[in-house]
Amino acid sequence: MSIDTDTHSCVHIEIAYHILESVEGADRVSTLCRCALAGRALLPCARASLYGYITLTGSTVPKARLLSRTLNEDPSLGALMKSLTIVYSEPVANESPSASYITSDLLPFQRLSELRELTIASVVLMLPQDLVEIVGMLPRLEQLVCDILFIGRHAPSTEANPAPAGAVLTPFLPVLRRIKLGCVRWDYAILAHKLLEDGDRAVRELEAIHALAPGVEGLLAWVPVIRAARAQLHTLTASVANLGPQDTSVRVPPWALMLAERHGGGHQAYLLDAIAQCSGLRFLHLHHLPPDSSECFHATSDFLSLLNSLLERRPAPLPVLEHLTLTMVHKTIRKGRMTAVSGEPCRRLGENLMDKERYPAFRALTLRIQTPIRVFAWAPSPRSGQTSTNTLKEALLRQWRTTFADFERDPAVVLDVTVEGLQEQHVRRWSIRT
Repeated sequence: MSIDTDTHSCVHIEIAYHILESVEGADRVSTLCRCALAGRALLPCARASLYGYITLTGSTVPKARLLSRTLNEDPSLGALMKSLTIVYSEPVANESPSASYITSDLLPFQRLSELRELTIASVVLMLPQDLVEIVGMLPRLEQLVCDILFIGRHAPSTEANPAPAGAVLTPFLPVLRRIKLGCVRWDYAILAHKLLEDGDRAVRELEAIHALAPGVEGLLAWVPVIRAARAQLHTLTASVANLGPQDTSVRVPPWALMLAERHGGGHQAYLLDAIAQCSGLRFLHLHHLPPDSSECFHATSDFLSLLNSLLERRPAPLPVLEHLTLTMVHKTIRKGRMTAVSGEPCRRLGENLMDKERYPAFRALTLRIQTPIRVFAWAPSPRSGQTSTNTLKEALLRQWRTTFADFERDPAVVLDVTVEGLQEQHVRRWSIRT
């Protein structure tokens, strides 16, 4: 199929789409605009590339107003949008705080009928339900990414975007495939509850869930979502550390607490039991970062014991598991030496996952160790009296690799250990007499 341009040349639409979609770089927008003016055949291709992937950064509200005006003047452009990213960066001088506020009427979301991916990060949500209302207006949405959302106090002055006459908004949330929630500050339960309002319809095709909270308590409302998505879920990232009864930073709805208490065994066991039902899970990433450094050693050992209890169930609960990633903290100091974790649950973990009859697909264990800088104040200095970040990092790497040495006995299994949080300018040297 070809269309004649003003210069009587023939342009294959399919080829033109692929060419313009490959345009990248800082001058991408200006290049596509020039292509749109070059001829009638390139206009629809250039428009599709221009509006297919929209990113609003910096002062999001003023830019959203401009986009809103464009979409209201030409509603057909909304159907071209496949991906929308809203990221509020550092404020400029004398900028109103409302420049980062996001509400459900900031953009005519109901016109984005073909939007597949929505990313919202570092913005202020006026109300927790604003995000639910936004998602409810996107019937084709497949991927939702939210990171560092705050609750605002004052509503910004925005241009109203009411639903057009005769429009029917989605009564339930769309059927999502991927959800990523990173350090979300508003109540997780509102979105989780809405996802299950129509049974498992909205989550039956969920393939990946990435949900990080200060602790496992922040994910209690998401346990029913994990259970409902267990048939298709192949990738899961979750926080599993207990916050403790004194921590009030996470709001947990009564219904979620009731379900967890009814299960018994503690909040960690409640979440891990839901994970055990995801028989198709291939990639599992568990964050265990307890807030109390004094209890870190015992908390980590207890968590690994719970994980082992899950893996030892019969039949094997995760028969196709390929890659396990554990993010843990290295804080505890014992008798002047930096202690990783008890060796018994680590050896037990190796015995479980290296059992090829139960976990034939297992190929890799990744350890991501986060270490506060103050730990290095207790690190013994070499005889030279000089200690470098690299030396301390290598010592930690050797210690953790030794603790999980069972995973290095099989050449088909990869053991990857990384240490994060080391900065040379903050390393403090302190000698300990041995």
